[in-house]
Amino acid sequence: MAIAVVSFWVVVFMVQCLILCPFEGIPNDYCCHLLMQNRVTEQFFLDPLTNKTGDVWHVHLKGDFKDMLYGYKFDGSFSPEEGHYYDPSQIVLDPYAKVSFFPYLLFIWYCS
Repeated sequence: MAIAVVSFWVVVFMVQCLILCPFEGIPNDYCCHLLMQNRVTEQFFLDPLTNKTGDVWHVHLKGDFKDMLYGYKFDGSFSPEEGHYYDPSQIVLDPYAKVSFFPYLLFIWYCS
């Protein structure tokens, strides 16, 4: 098992709370099942006093992140007329991710 430190960061405006939702140590097919049901295996609630600089939310985590999937939950105002659609019940993919995993089973569920 390779232990590493990974930095997670995202620029987001008008958010009061950000939650990092990793899916670690479970098969990818099961991760997809959890994503479809908006369920997470673990949550890291980021503290705006220590994990926020301006509009950048950030955290460093140590662990084995091989094949890890993750998403974010954003809690802020839901005001479509102002362009704010924050809903903490939904898991959002990392908008800055270099790669997104979109398995076949999730594609079939989404398209049906």
